[in-house]
Amino acid sequence: MNLATMTDGKLFRCPFSANIERLAAIPDNPSDYVSVRGYSKNPQNFPDLKKKVRWFLRAKALIAACDSCAGRTYGDSEITPGIQVIKPIEYKKFNRLEVEIIS
Repeated sequence: MNLATMTDGKLFRCPFSANIERLAAIPDNPSDYVSVRGYSKNPQNFPDLKKKVRWFLRAKALIAACDSCAGRTYGDSEITPGIQVIKPIEYKKFNRLEVEIIS
């Protein structure tokens, strides 16, 4: 599903990719998103960001997060929130480097 999603200063191609990244349920792969942090302080870099975003959203074939997703189409039945499972699903949480942004 290609539906751009912005979260935590990163632009993702789909909401599933953004969510699995926030959960740290897959290894970090910077090619799965475009980081937009810091561009507001350096507007001279906007043309570069625009090229990155255009390529990422329109030309890139697949992202690594697709390997962890069974997919979902608009024709699939709706999932009622909160009743999909009886108990939380256990998963391996990957360690992420926390980067402090100093302004």
